[in-house]
Amino acid sequence: MLKFRSLKHVSWLAVASVLVACSGSPDYIDGFAATGAAMANADVTAKCVEGPPVSGKTDANGLFQLRIDNGQVAPCIVQVTDGAGTTLHSFANGPGRLNVTPLTELSVGKALGGTPASAFASFDRTKSDAIANKLAAATTAVKAEVEALTGKTIAGDMLISTFKVGDADDLVLDAFKVKLQDLGKPLADVTAAMAEGKSLSAIAPRVRVFGDSLSDSGTFGLKFTVQGSAATGPGSSSIWVDVVAAQYQKKLLCPYFRIIGSTVTTESGCTNYAIGGGRINNFTNPSAPLSVLVQLQTAAQVHGSYTASDILLIDGGGNDAADLAGAWLGATTPAGLQSFQTLLSSALGTSATATLLGSGPNGPVVAGVAYMEKLADNLADAVSTHAVNKGAKKVLVMNVPDIALTPRFSAVLTGVTAQAGAEQAAAAKSVIQSWVNAFNTKLANRFAATTSAASVVAVLDFNKTFRDQVANPGAFGFTNGTSTACPITGTDSSGLPSYTFPTCSATALSATSGKPSADWWQTYLFSDGFHPTPRAHQKAGEQALAVMTQRGWN
Repeated sequence: MLKFRSLKHVSWLAVASVLVACSGSPDYIDGFAATGAAMANADVTAKCVEGPPVSGKTDANGLFQLRIDNGQVAPCIVQVTDGAGTTLHSFANGPGRLNVTPLTELSVGKALGGTPASAFASFDRTKSDAIANKLAAATTAVKAEVEALTGKTIAGDMLISTFKVGDADDLVLDAFKVKLQDLGKPLADVTAAMAEGKSLSAIAPRVRVFGDSLSDSGTFGLKFTVQGSAATGPGSSSIWVDVVAAQYQKKLLCPYFRIIGSTVTTESGCTNYAIGGGRINNFTNPSAPLSVLVQLQTAAQVHGSYTASDILLIDGGGNDAADLAGAWLGATTPAGLQSFQTLLSSALGTSATATLLGSGPNGPVVAGVAYMEKLADNLADAVSTHAVNKGAKKVLVMNVPDIALTPRFSAVLTGVTAQAGAEQAAAAKSVIQSWVNAFNTKLANRFAATTSAASVVAVLDFNKTFRDQVANPGAFGFTNGTSTACPITGTDSSGLPSYTFPTCSATALSATSGKPSADWWQTYLFSDGFHPTPRAHQKAGEQALAVMTQRGWN
């Protein structure tokens, strides 16, 4: 008959099970072992604080039964090892139901403050007491963290509740297994980390992305750069957010929004909310997901809150600066001036816009500065409301690169030169750069060291690096910082060169005749008139990781 030397570490449920056993029935641990799938035909061994070990096998459904009435004294630690080499542990206060799963492995490890395998190897009263004293708190903590990670609810007691493959609690195991695979984290590493007191959220950070085409993983079925062997997913070219995410999770980023024609759908489980063409001020349709502000709001609604280890990557403002520059340059006719005023008013209001535009000869320039500063404020407010106030502690915001240095705006300024002369083109370039600087300065000030959000928000000065790359491409490993790798395939509605990303692939470019080598395009800074090449994205990702490392976010 199973014996207890002390009842102080035994739950009343376990005591009740012993009383039933003492009424004449044999003493058994009736167990179920599963990783999500049942651990079929696996070796099972129980070691109790006294008495010889007891061994058995699971059946095809992961069920096992160990008879422990030959001098064994509970509690007991149970180990299950299957043919694939997976080993899990659980803890039995006495006879009755016992589950052996990855969640019991985490719970025993957290309670012990060490690895369950080491406890099993030399199990004794001291180790038993160490586990029993903290097991209830450990299982509560593991339950909460696993539910937060998987988004699924554990209905019963992870150690003793009856369930089987296909039940709701088994689906939690499936989801947890997938999460660990996505993150590239083996269970042993997670167990060891939790035993050290680390939270599961700290072990398994999640990457969330917001912005425009610089960060879009494939909303429209491609990435806005030279195409890899695939347009999206495995084999596709890495953009800067992919470079960052690869350091934290095994799963590739995928787009939350999918857009085909005018149809917008969402993909549960995908965490890149960025959309090509995204704007801070999507003034023609402010509630559409093209708005970076809406993207942030949507993610906050989807996830509810963020953990301290979640990583948020945000960019925005480049298309807004381009909108402003285009409207200003086109304000040479009554219709053009009206369009410029409408754009400004959408952020500043009609009265403020009229006042700024009428403030003197530089009124339009001053109004443009106010407009970009307002957008920087709007983005910072959204980051605070939908990220920082939702618990995010690791937020990286990329500032706006100098769009006047892109091939697209070089072509625009060439047109200004042809129509109004080089001096006017230089002045226009200076105005556009002043607007970019106004946005970046305001953004930096909103998250400066003296602000409350400074400890959780870092601003990536992509603009400075981008300017340096254009001025001295060789210092960054580029051979060309002005031309595009993708061929011009036509002209757009503004008369500027247009490009076709679906046909601008690594394979096609490498096959281009008359080039010094097949990899000629790999050292270009620009893919098309407005977007970086994969190598430039790699550099941006490395810069982002360096900033995050400086913050201690690794």
